[in-house]
Amino acid sequence: MYFYFYDTFVSEKKFEPLLGKIENRLIELGINGRTEKLTVLKNMKELIDDAIEKGAHTIVAVGDDRTLLKTINIAARHKEVLVGYIPIKEKSVFANILGVADPVEACTVVSKRLAKVIDLGIANKDYFIGSAEIPDASKVKIECDGKFKVSATNPDFKLSVQNLGNVFSSDFKRYNARDGLLDVVISPPSSRGLRSLLGKNTGAEDATIFKTKKIKILSEGKSIPVILDDEVTLKTPLEITVESKKIKLIVGRDRII
Repeated sequence: MYFYFYDTFVSEKKFEPLLGKIENRLIELGINGRTEKLTVLKNMKELIDDAIEKGAHTIVAVGDDRTLLKTINIAARHKEVLVGYIPIKEKSVFANILGVADPVEACTVVSKRLAKVIDLGIANKDYFIGSAEIPDASKVKIECDGKFKVSATNPDFKLSVQNLGNVFSSDFKRYNARDGLLDVVISPPSSRGLRSLLGKNTGAEDATIFKTKKIKILSEGKSIPVILDDEVTLKTPLEITVESKKIKLIVGRDRII
C-alpha cells in the first residue's frame, strides 16, 4: 500500500492546479493510495506510524525538503519501508539529490520503486541524513571511536560530522553515505581571493577528514549547539553513531546519490 503524506502548506490555493495533476498521474499509474494531510489536530508521527502498522510499504512525502527530512526520521524507525518524495515547491535540494525535480514526473519515479539504501547518522534519538554542523567549533572536542580526539583550535575553522554532506550549503560536497562510516571534517573558511579566481575551492581540498563510527562531542563549560540537517538543534555533550543501510529512498535516473 502507498501512503501519501501531505504537509500543511500543500493545502494553499496556489498549489491546487499542481496537486490536481499529481493526483491524476498517480491514478493513471495505478499507485494512488491512502492520503493524509497534516493539520493542527493531526500528528505527523502518529499518521505515518499508523499507516505503516496498517500495511503501508511505501511512504511518500508530498511537500518540501523539511517534509522529507521529518518523514525519513519517522520511517527510519521501521523496517522494510520505502520513502519517496514529490516536491511541491520549486526550490528543493532533495528533489535534485534524488532525481525527482519535476513533481509530476516524480510520480513516475515513485511507481518504478528504484531505491538506494543509505546510512543515517543518529544523534541521541534524532536521525540525520546530511550532516551535523557545529557553529562554535573552537569550543568543542570530538572523540572518535573512543581512540582519539579531534578539535579545531582556530576559531575560523569549521568542524562538522558528515554522512551525505551538508546538502543545504551553497558549496555542497557529497560524502559516501553507503560506507557505514561518518566523516569528521575540519575545514578552513572558503577563500574568495586569488585561489577562487584560479578556480580552486580551498574549503574542500584543504579539509582534514577522519572516518569513524562512533563520536562523542564534548565541550568545556556551557553547552554548544549542534545542528542536524539545518532542522534540529541539539546541545553538547552529544553522542553520534552511524546506522548502516538504514533507509531506502526512491530515486530517479538523474539522481546524484
